[in-house]
This record gives sequence, structure tokens and C-alpha cells, in this order.
Amino acid sequence: MQFKPGDLAIVQNSRWPSNNGRLVLVLDVIPARERDPYVIQPIDGGALIVNGEACDWAYAAPCYLRPLPRIDVDERDELEAVA
Repeated sequence: MQFKPGDLAIVQNSRWPSNNGRLVLVLDVIPARERDPYVIQPIDGGALIVNGEACDWAYAAPCYLRPLPRIDVDERDELEAVA
């Protein structure tokens, strides 16, 4: 499994465009759910749309999640200097 509980991810390729780009927290991983093993919850405000309904959490397949971009050490130093 690519993600584990506590990881942050970005929603992608959702059939509901308002979900795409949303920041979510992986609450749990259920390997028995082979097709959509991740339990996710949005953390950027609002609900996810699942089957046309607003939901506080959802199951997600790996193809609908991507990891956050990695911040290189140089970029992190620049961000700390600005703050």
C-alpha cells in the first residue's frame, strides 16, 4: 500500500470535479477492500462528493490519490527564511 494512516494525499481523477485537488487525510487502510482500500477525510474544509452526496469521509482507490509534492531541503530553507 502506498499510503498509511496519518498520511496526507491529494484527490485526483475524481468523477466529481469539485473533489479534485482536495487535501485529504488517510484515516485507515483496509486491505480486504482490494478495489478501494483507503478511508479518507477532507481536511481543507467542506465535504467530499460521493455518488452525488456530500460525505465527511469516503473510501478511495489508489488511482484517486496522489502524495503531496516533496519539498527539497533548499526549498524548505527558503520557506523558513521567508517566514
